[in-house]
Amino acid sequence: MEAGLVLYRGDDDYIALQRKHNQGSPTVTLSTERGGWAEEPYRVPDPEQQDIWLRLQRTADGVIASYSLDGSTFTPLGAAIDASWLSGARVGVLAEVESVSDTDAPFRFRDFTVDDTPLRFTSEW
Repeated sequence: MEAGLVLYRGDDDYIALQRKHNQGSPTVTLSTERGGWAEEPYRVPDPEQQDIWLRLQRTADGVIASYSLDGSTFTPLGAAIDASWLSGARVGVLAEVESVSDTDAPFRFRDFTVDDTPLRFTSEW
């Protein structure tokens, strides 16, 4: 199971910041895939707090991935990474669930902000 934020140009070209289960060794992980070549350049042990905030921030040097335990103080995962190859990328959220059990906690997304503009998650049924 994993969930997070993604800068997405296609299945083979993206940058994702995710909370990952990693087969029982949870982490917060920065994943990249460029031209089908996947890497995970930065990861830290999961903070073991139910709620965490994730941020992908564009800078002059690229993209900085960071996380927060309180929504205001963010800790970067490594240095900025080049994202120039992601021109035309879209930003979004992602979640992957391989199987579900009674003990799994659901992923909940809220407070999604792009360029300092809060965006609401909506659904029509």
